[in-house]
Amino acid sequence: TLEETFTRYGGHRYHTHTTFRWQTQSNRIKIFLNLTKATEMYISIFPMELQPSLSMRCNIFTQDTHEHLLRNTDFRSDLKYGYVIPHFLARRPTTIVLLIEKDGPFEWFSGLQMRVEIGSNYKITLNE
Repeated sequence: TLEETFTRYGGHRYHTHTTFRWQTQSNRIKIFLNLTKATEMYISIFPMELQPSLSMRCNIFTQDTHEHLLRNTDFRSDLKYGYVIPHFLARRPTTIVLLIEKDGPFEWFSGLQMRVEIGSNYKITLNE
């Protein structure tokens, strides 16, 4: 049998997503991913409206030990297609934290709606 593949989720079997708005008092948001198995993920973060001057970075760490699994020190501004992490491997079942940060004063992009899409080999659940 043939199965439909969604390339926007990296071609992975399981898909989940969430949306959020940037708040005026913060430049960051944490999204918690509960993993029941080790899994490969495709993560895409993008604004719902094109914002050419938006700069972001994303870090991933474990909730329990705060071990960095993905560390980015530089902000990226080439976000025409969003901020994409095409091949992230979580090596064990745990809760990981996706820390998304924007550059600039708090009020920049306040209220801008963002979408996070995650494709994975195994089912994960999101908690904001």
